[in-house]
Amino acid sequence: MKLFYGALCVLGLLLPYLNFVPWLVAYGLDVPRLFEEAGATPVSTFAWLDVVITAIVVIGFIVFDRRERTVPFANAAIVGTLLVGPSFGLPMYLLLRKVATN
Repeated sequence: MKLFYGALCVLGLLLPYLNFVPWLVAYGLDVPRLFEEAGATPVSTFAWLDVVITAIVVIGFIVFDRRERTVPFANAAIVGTLLVGPSFGLPMYLLLRKVATN
């Protein structure tokens, strides 16, 4: 499972940023444009709302799961969820949790 979660961490970090970095290079940190393009169509709005809700679920899961077990660096998974997304934060937390239990 560690390898599986680790691989998903790498994919969850690389795949979103492989698409974001070229946009960032082209437009810089143009936040209004970012939000405009992110919500440009109903499908993109659907995708972003799905990601936001999933991020809330992941952060809630981490916060409440930490109350039952000790997971070192759990806050790093919360930060990863906020800076990258749940595609990175969730497998990161599950990896940290797995490492802590072995």
